[in-house]
Amino acid sequence: MACETFGTNSCGPGCLTMDDVCGSPLDFKSTEITPYTIKLSWTQLVFPIQYFVEYKVVGAALWTLNPVVPNGPNPTDTIGVLLPNTTYYVRVTAVCPASTCTSVTLVITTKPI
Repeated sequence: MACETFGTNSCGPGCLTMDDVCGSPLDFKSTEITPYTIKLSWTQLVFPIQYFVEYKVVGAALWTLNPVVPNGPNPTDTIGVLLPNTTYYVRVTAVCPASTCTSVTLVITTKPI
């Protein structure tokens, strides 16, 4: 898990405002795996505006960004157009007004045909 803060806040060094508090997505997990898709869910956080879900084949250099997921109750996302019987790294990032926080990275293998 990693967090990154942008800019400075208005209350001075060493203090946090509500805009600074983000947090990594919790209970990030796959809820359904098929040969071509992975469905994901995580626990909603209070402060994010939206979430970014990224994935890549194990060993690949670049991450692929799925469409943005708005913050709301019971956030979920589905990654599609995947290859059967292939192992992927998957992560979700919470995007807050002044920072981002990335979840642990899941290792998920799609089902064979």
